[in-house]
Parts: sequence; structure tokens; C-alpha cells
Amino acid sequence: MSKAQRVVGISPTSRGFGFAVLESPENLVDWGLAHVRPPEPQKVAVRGAELLERHQPDLLVLPAGTRGQPLWESVAGNAEATRRRGTR
Repeated sequence: MSKAQRVVGISPTSRGFGFAVLESPENLVDWGLAHVRPPEPQKVAVRGAELLERHQPDLLVLPAGTRGQPLWESVAGNAEATRRRGTR
């Protein structure tokens, strides 16, 4: 039996982002909205990094053509680098 793959889907909003965490199509682990006030890119990035650190996804899903995609790719890259180093 193969290990479940943890997937985090993020959808940016005008006030932060919505997210869903799944381990299979039938197993929703967590979901919600992250409101960031004021919605500055750096603050959104910190909340996103916290989400990724907490759930340690194998795959990050973003909507196609997201204006903030470079921000989320950076957040995901930083979270992965932290995981590889074994630090928090």
C-alpha cells in the first residue's frame, strides 16, 4: 500500500487566501480562510508559510494564471528548504 499524498490547494482572495488540505479525494484534513489585515504580500506570505509548515504537503496546487503565483512559489520553496534542513 502506498503512502497517502498530502495536497494543499490555495486560492488567493482580496483579503488573504482560502485553502483545503486533502490526503485523498475522500479525506479532507483541513480547510478554511486566512484573512490577513492589511492584506500585504509579506503578511500573506508569512501566513502561507505557516500553513505549509503545519501541513507539510507533497503537492501545492494554485489556480492557473494567479497573479500572486510567484509569491506562493517562493513561499513553497522556502517551506521546502526549511523542511530539508530539518529546522522550523
